[in-house]
Amino acid sequence: MKKILILFFILFTLVQTGKSQTAEKKLAVGFSISKNLYVGDYGGNGIFDIGHTEMSQGYLSFGLSFAGYISRSIDFGIQANYGDYGYFNTIAFTKQNLPGVDAPNSFLAIKYQATSSVKYKIHFINEDDRFVPFLTVGMGIAGYARNTAKDKPINPDNGEVTWPRLNDKGTDLIIPFGGGFKYRLSDKIAIQYQYLYNLTNSDVHDTHMSGGPGGPNGDFEHRKAGNDAFGEHVFSVILSISTPTFDKNNIWKKQGYKPYQSDNWKTYRYRKK
Repeated sequence: MKKILILFFILFTLVQTGKSQTAEKKLAVGFSISKNLYVGDYGGNGIFDIGHTEMSQGYLSFGLSFAGYISRSIDFGIQANYGDYGYFNTIAFTKQNLPGVDAPNSFLAIKYQATSSVKYKIHFINEDDRFVPFLTVGMGIAGYARNTAKDKPINPDNGEVTWPRLNDKGTDLIIPFGGGFKYRLSDKIAIQYQYLYNLTNSDVHDTHMSGGPGGPNGDFEHRKAGNDAFGEHVFSVILSISTPTFDKNNIWKKQGYKPYQSDNWKTYRYRKK
């Protein structure tokens, strides 16, 4: 609760000074909440899993991002987030859909990641459009750790952990790509939604590998070819930051000069008042 109050206080403070991100105001900071969707040897499609109890699990991450205005159509950004990551089905669901398997079909971890990305903005009229859809692609890294808050024994009958729930060795290279939209509520604040599908270079963190020998647990090794992946639904509050600009006219005026027209040079010059 304290963290939520602190977050709202930060947002309120920044709203008082934030401006719309344009060529004159090139920097922006964002606060996000996202839902992670595992895609691996246990299952998952990275978007939604109708019929799976995974939908009842939060698997939420919280993040912070910074973006820079490059041109009318291009922004560059970096983002970091941290939160729950996994996949879960009850024993009843698993028994019904995977004959011979009598334990929950699950994978659980903490995932932390950092990415850089390029955003291609689609303007319908001009840079002051309230609604701006975009496409994005990037590159980053992801690491994993045991989720000690939620990683409970997965066999409710005897309390045993019947198989490993996480291999946290190594850091993944990830390639996120997707799209979304930003909607400007005012000249001080905008909201943003984006969906990202993340390719990874690893297939070990759920402790199963495609193409492996398989086993009695529903032959998980052959349920997804290739490396694991994950999807993200990301909702953000975006606050742009006014950047200082150099106004040579004001600088000259402050030094006691005034402009005058030179016919020979056909331009404005400055001289002492």
